[in-house]
Amino acid sequence: MDFLKLLTDNFWASVVLMIFILAFCFGFFGLVLEAYKTRNKDRQKRMELRNEELRLQIMLEQQKNEHLADSPLTNHSMPKEPSWEEQSQINYDMGYQQRG
Repeated sequence: MDFLKLLTDNFWASVVLMIFILAFCFGFFGLVLEAYKTRNKDRQKRMELRNEELRLQIMLEQQKNEHLADSPLTNHSMPKEPSWEEQSQINYDMGYQQRG
C-alpha cells in the first residue's frame, strides 16, 4: 500500500515515469521489429538470388542436353590414355622392334 500512496501523492511524477517507461518500451520494440524486417528482407533477397542461380543452372543443363541430342553421332570424349603398364609395354615393344 505504500507504493500506491506514493503514486497518488506524486501524481505528476507518476505520469511522467509511466510515459518514460512506455517510450522506452516502444523504442526498444520498434528497434527489434526493424531488425526483424531487415533480416527477413535479406533472407528473401538471398533466396531470390539462389533461385536465380538454380534456374540458370537448369537452363545450362538443358542447353547441354539439347546440344548433345542434336549431334549424337559425334563423340566428344577424350581418347583414353594408356595405363602405366600399357605404356611401359608399348615402350618395351618399340625398343625390341628397333633392335630387330
